[in-house]
Amino acid sequence: MDQTLHSMISELERKFHDSDLSSLDEMIGMISSKSNGKVLPPYVPFIGKSYSKHRILVYATAQNISHGHVEKLKWHRPNYRLYPNGDPSESSRDSARLLDIPIEPWRRGILPALVGLFIFAKFGEVIHDLESIQDHVAITNFYKFSLSDQDKDINPVSLLDEVKQKYVRLGTTLVEYELDILRPDNLLWLKGPQRKFLRSKCKQGGINEYELNDPAWILRGHSGCLRNTGSWGKRVDSARNGTSVFRMGFEKAEELVSKYYYKICKLNEKEGRYGAESKGAAIKYYLMRYYLEFNEQR
Repeated sequence: MDQTLHSMISELERKFHDSDLSSLDEMIGMISSKSNGKVLPPYVPFIGKSYSKHRILVYATAQNISHGHVEKLKWHRPNYRLYPNGDPSESSRDSARLLDIPIEPWRRGILPALVGLFIFAKFGEVIHDLESIQDHVAITNFYKFSLSDQDKDINPVSLLDEVKQKYVRLGTTLVEYELDILRPDNLLWLKGPQRKFLRSKCKQGGINEYELNDPAWILRGHSGCLRNTGSWGKRVDSARNGTSVFRMGFEKAEELVSKYYYKICKLNEKEGRYGAESKGAAIKYYLMRYYLEFNEQR
């Protein structure tokens, strides 16, 4: 990891550790990312060793940890993050595998596949291996504190307005630190109540931004959009009849998707979910529809 990235991480750790978390006091019972009744400081992103090449920052939504689980984990720094072996050191960052990053749509391979297609669409660079894609991004959650009601995750959207405003306000403060220090050129993020804030920050900072449907949408039935008769499926299928120049890129993207899907199935073979055969066509339509969108926004 070069010195610039190391400096970014150190500055973020300092900023996060010094953050005022008092606004979380009234929701302490819902917060599961705590130890001995005390909320753990926010975690810094995973930053790949080649992040500076394309400066791609990816935001999932929130980390989900059940109450009491955090006590079983090892934390080696004030800023906790579930890096390999719980150790956010330089060596473990450089050697991290997809499964080592505890952000569900990332470790399940869907978001890395999207990033691979983004890099191909925008920069013409082909990366066949999902593990290698991780080197090119910074990845984290927008919200840094896990909310849980017993063993059921709490979506920030469902919070009472007054509580939600405080939770979101703290989240945006921490994200501002990340955007100022990481200085991304490209931001990929999952839909949520943070939309207005992120779009405003991206406009101010000249950051290219791309809003994504949470991959969990695939598991929930995708409103039929990802069937061959659905709107996304039809859009992808019709793109195969484009110009010869466009088809060359489209065919290469489909080749990448086939490779990525094979890896996604391997990552999910023990737990089903995204690896289930019934989800295969939907996942491929989902990935290819975003490839088309990335091309349209060139």
